[in-house]
Amino acid sequence: MSLITELKVPPTNTYQGLKSSFLSNNQSWYNEPYTCGKDIQGPDVWVWDNDVEHFSTPFLNRPGPFYRTPRPESQEPRPLVDVLRLLEEIFAFNGRKLGCIFRCNINMLRYAPEEKSWSAPHVDHRFPHKNLLLYLSPECTTGGKTRVYKETCTGLKGIENRPKFEEYEEYTPKEDTAIMFDGMNYHQGQCPTTFGERRILLVATFCEEF
Repeated sequence: MSLITELKVPPTNTYQGLKSSFLSNNQSWYNEPYTCGKDIQGPDVWVWDNDVEHFSTPFLNRPGPFYRTPRPESQEPRPLVDVLRLLEEIFAFNGRKLGCIFRCNINMLRYAPEEKSWSAPHVDHRFPHKNLLLYLSPECTTGGKTRVYKETCTGLKGIENRPKFEEYEEYTPKEDTAIMFDGMNYHQGQCPTTFGERRILLVATFCEEF
């Protein structure tokens, strides 16, 4: 059974408008020096040979110990409303169910040399969820891939052994493509390894049933 499912992206007005905005020079970005926080020693993000910085703009922040529900990032509802509409359009177009959305944001990865191009393997939440990655920028000349590992997170903090990270599926993104996978599978993204290129994608976590 494949770990990665490819979804079709309908060329709706919602998608075209958001894509144009996200790829424009007017899009604001926040620098994130680590994949999932400063402390990468834990069962959700394992110590790796290196981690990569990235740039991100959140629309819906993930729930956590101090916030029991997803939280809109801004009081301005327009971007979030459009992103949620886009997710509904994608799932309806592919005949799939969409329940609760836990988190959504856009990420940008910039050039890194091959030997330092991969983020740390991680999961986005410690509870069961699915991941959607929607690739907005043109295919990278080299690099820019996504790996989903067979190894899964139990969600029990502090008692897991470090997985071997040996078996995985790899996806080479193309512009206007999307994939989904079980969010409890460890995964990692790769920076472009051709100088001057960037990898921009929309990330969402969700459940299929309420």
